[in-house]
Amino acid sequence: MEQASAFVRNNISDGFSGFQNIRTRLYTQFGAPSNPAKAIDRFNAYYSQLSGAGFPKASFKSPVHPVLKARLANTVALLTAKGATAALTKIKSVGGFNIRPNVNSPARLSNHSFGWAVDIDPAINPNVNKDNLPLAIIAAFTGVDLYGAESATLRAGGPYDTLLPAAIVLSKANAAVVAAFANADGLKAAMGNAITRLAGVTLPAAKLATAHALATAVPAKQTDLATLLQGAGPRSSVPRLRLPASASSISLRKPQPGWPPATAAACAGWALPPKPRTTCISSLRRPISRSCSDST
Repeated sequence: MEQASAFVRNNISDGFSGFQNIRTRLYTQFGAPSNPAKAIDRFNAYYSQLSGAGFPKASFKSPVHPVLKARLANTVALLTAKGATAALTKIKSVGGFNIRPNVNSPARLSNHSFGWAVDIDPAINPNVNKDNLPLAIIAAFTGVDLYGAESATLRAGGPYDTLLPAAIVLSKANAAVVAAFANADGLKAAMGNAITRLAGVTLPAAKLATAHALATAVPAKQTDLATLLQGAGPRSSVPRLRLPASASSISLRKPQPGWPPATAAACAGWALPPKPRTTCISSLRRPISRSCSDST
């Protein structure tokens, strides 16, 4: 490791032990798996071309590859031309360069290892595994399937004007989830809206308060909640609700990463029909979750 440049040594996750963990993959990546000296010369030369992203502000210095830097500059130019620079002003931090394994697929090196990826506001866009997200609850609260049409459109890529409607749908879904989990009143309102959407029943304030109390009890009173909903309108219009796998593991004793424990517990009794598995999307609009892709 001594032959590696100071820049490389300073950016390997976990220092020398981290290098020992990834060195074979790193040597292979640079075309010399059995010749460490040649591999080190090559990656020293490669990393010497990285420079600060300068995105969206010149003061943001996380190192990136020149190609990514140019694309980020093109992003600023495009958003400026579209009159959408407000999205850029909301960004508080950009980072991510770190030579390390991929968090979601540890057998591979992360794209962050090569300056091919950046994290936008990682403090509010955490890498939460999709298996740890209450996806059915999100779908019920927002009416949006995060693995649905909007996700497919954005992942496929395309012109700004083509992708913008899908980004707006997910942005609004994000705002709805944030509002739902902001406080007890937000959660109660979101539950009422979900009941209306899924069951075609609008609960009066008193019954909604009762439903909220039943759902947030520890343990949740799911049978009583189902009975209340069944009695709220025509039986043919009220589906029998059951707890999906994505929600069943949420409790005070086992809070899921990325979700406040108290809020997660409040969802424990919110039994909803299972939805298709969903993913998360990265955008400049503060997505519900930053990373379910393999680019981490």
